Amino acid sequence: MRPGDRLLVTCSDDETVRIWDAHSGQTLHVLSGHSDGVGCLATSPDGRTVASGSRDTTLRLWDVESGTEMLTLEGHEDSVGTVSWSPSTGAGEGTIASGSRDGTVRVWD
Repeated sequence: MRPGDRLLVTCSDDETVRIWDAHSGQTLHVLSGHSDGVGCLATSPDGRTVASGSRDTTLRLWDVESGTEMLTLEGHEDSVGTVSWSPSTGAGEGTIASGSRDGTVRVWD
């Protein structure tokens, strides 16, 4: 998240991503959409979006404030094990890279 934010994002084998208030410990959003365990997360450079990678072979982008799913990215043939977000080079949120057990790395603009 952004410096100074009091938010924490976690992922789980229960197929969800959770956004927490780190100060109070309250769950702010439970993000559901994956059909298998979620094993990796990355936050956009502006802190407004979270990318989650799952054993269901997809990446999903989530709006941090509302907790809604923005986009599903499909292209891997096995579980997604890593995701990283590069810094933005202008307008927009930068580029996402994901790695999968299928032996591929995909770059998403």
